[in-house]
Amino acid sequence: MKVKFSIRYKFLAVTTLLLLSCVTLYLLLASTIFSRDKTELVFDLNKSTVHNIRSEMEAVFSSVSDKLELFALISQSKLKVKKEFHRILDNDDTIVYVHSTNSNKFQKTSEYSQKKFLQTYGLEEKYFKETLPGIRAVPMDEIKANGLAYWNATVDGGPFLVGVGRSVVQEDSRGVAVSQFAVISYVRMDRIAKMINELRTNEVSIVSDQGQVIVGYGAKEAKPWELFSLAQRNPLNLGVLEYQDQQGKKMLGGFSKSTKNRFYVLSRVASDKVFAVVENLVYRSIVFGLIIVTLTFIAAILFSRSITRPLDTLVDGMKEVSGGTLSKHIELRTIDETAVLASSFNRMIDDLKESRDQLEEINRDLEQKVKDRTKMLEEQNRAVKQAQEALLKTTRLASVGEIAGRAAHEILNPLTSIMTRIKKVSDKIEGNAVTDIQFLAEIQSSWENDFKSGGFEKLIAEWQKPSEVDQDSNLWNEDMSHLKEVNKSVVDQLTSLTNDMKFLLSESQRISKIVQSMRSLSIVKGNKAKYSAHKLLHESVNIMGDLFAQNEVEVVEWYEAKEDEIVVDRDEFIQSLTNLLRNSLQAVQEIDRDGYKPKIGLLTRIEEGELIIEVVDNGTGIEPEHRTKLFETQFSTKDREEGTGLGLSISRRFIRAYGGDIKFMGDNENWNAVFRITLPAKEVERPMEAAA
Repeated sequence: MKVKFSIRYKFLAVTTLLLLSCVTLYLLLASTIFSRDKTELVFDLNKSTVHNIRSEMEAVFSSVSDKLELFALISQSKLKVKKEFHRILDNDDTIVYVHSTNSNKFQKTSEYSQKKFLQTYGLEEKYFKETLPGIRAVPMDEIKANGLAYWNATVDGGPFLVGVGRSVVQEDSRGVAVSQFAVISYVRMDRIAKMINELRTNEVSIVSDQGQVIVGYGAKEAKPWELFSLAQRNPLNLGVLEYQDQQGKKMLGGFSKSTKNRFYVLSRVASDKVFAVVENLVYRSIVFGLIIVTLTFIAAILFSRSITRPLDTLVDGMKEVSGGTLSKHIELRTIDETAVLASSFNRMIDDLKESRDQLEEINRDLEQKVKDRTKMLEEQNRAVKQAQEALLKTTRLASVGEIAGRAAHEILNPLTSIMTRIKKVSDKIEGNAVTDIQFLAEIQSSWENDFKSGGFEKLIAEWQKPSEVDQDSNLWNEDMSHLKEVNKSVVDQLTSLTNDMKFLLSESQRISKIVQSMRSLSIVKGNKAKYSAHKLLHESVNIMGDLFAQNEVEVVEWYEAKEDEIVVDRDEFIQSLTNLLRNSLQAVQEIDRDGYKPKIGLLTRIEEGELIIEVVDNGTGIEPEHRTKLFETQFSTKDREEGTGLGLSISRRFIRAYGGDIKFMGDNENWNAVFRITLPAKEVERPMEAAA
């Protein structure tokens, strides 16, 4: 035998496959875990960033709000503390400009400008008075309506400022508002801007509730409208999420709502930027893995040679031994399992050589032993012939008994139907027929008495009398109506008796055919023709109908098969079906409990070109230890008076002669016993005779 795929190549293939699988699994796990950890790290960074910036903003605006209210009250009072308060503002880098107004028109009454800020950025005094309000309008209406407003006061090329407006209402001692003040200021956000600029990975911006970008993104850069929209709809004040921007780019973002949702601190990072490190790691891992695979493959080639060389030596030695050379010994210098195998092989060769020598010695004595055994066999053959003759006689007697048993069993079904139908006919005669005869006799006796007492005149007069049953009719019409009813009853009884006689004749013919079939002993012969399986099934139910009616058994016929044409012998097929129906009837008769409703079913369907017929019942079922013996001859779970154990065996012989089979399928959730008959749905050419 030629080796197609050596162990060496198998070893190399398995080693390479395992190594590649390990490297691939490592890359998948490493990239997945690292990507997940990187995502969580970015989310934590975004959340921390927006939270810190929000905290810083709230601290700034809280301090500014208190100072603005104090500035408004001082500017409108007569206290001489304005200069001292201005010195406080000079020492605070947060507020660079503020002025207060009074009256409902909010006219300016007092102001403050931080000269240090103006000098630092090279701005004129009119920058806060004229230039900045012309570019970034002050939302006076919002201040008056809401009492507080924030707006973007940063211009291109200018310092980063946020406008803050606050409305202050002054009340008298009774709590009645006597005047209204408004304070307009510009606040430096340098520390927040510095925090944002120090972030190199995150893109951070602060957006007002009106969608104005106050800090972060330039006018020419893509603004975070998707993140802003998602943050507005989110009920949380602090959160992280994953989304796509207008260009379809995947982003990892975080948001925080500040100052009663007037500002949104947004932070985002592009996913491709985050996962660039992961891709670099995967690339390096692939290169490293290829190097490892290559080195391992080279090492495996060298190592596999040391494994396969002893095996090749063993194979060569075995070839010589298989050719008849028993003096060959295999010598290996290894100290592993192959050396043990070579030693065992050498011992096997020695044993084989010894066995061959013994066999040659035994063959020399075999001829004499054969002669002695031949003489003994001749004597034994004479004894066997005598035993065969005795066995043949016994077999003939057993065959006669089996034929008689089969005939008795198969005749039992039609004979039972005949006896049941004869009893039914007898009940009809004793019932309706006797009643009709008595009724006719009463009418005849009444007419004779009327005629004898007065002749035809008396008889006609009696006929003309009104009926006691129907006052609108007379006795003549009443008698005629009764005679018609009797006539109809007699006709119906004759029709029923005719049908019963046809049934009895058909069953008698079945008995005759069964007897003729039993005479053939081992050959099933039949006049096969095309029939409708559903029609034959219904006919079998009608044959057993009297027994079903007596025992109050419900018969369900559920025919799903659309093609039911089969080629069978009609009487043999009906005989097989009635055998199964009779067994089902006996099974449901054995259950005697309140509320039990015996039921037998006939079901058909088509499966894979075969007609499936199932005979089912809800009777006692069949014990597991009996199921393998059901089709054995003379096996029966009933008394000899009820069954001989031949019905199922004979039925299966008939069905197999048509190219089909009968099997017991067990039970299911609806039925306790299921017998299945399979037959070809469309008959192929088959011999008219089949072996029993």
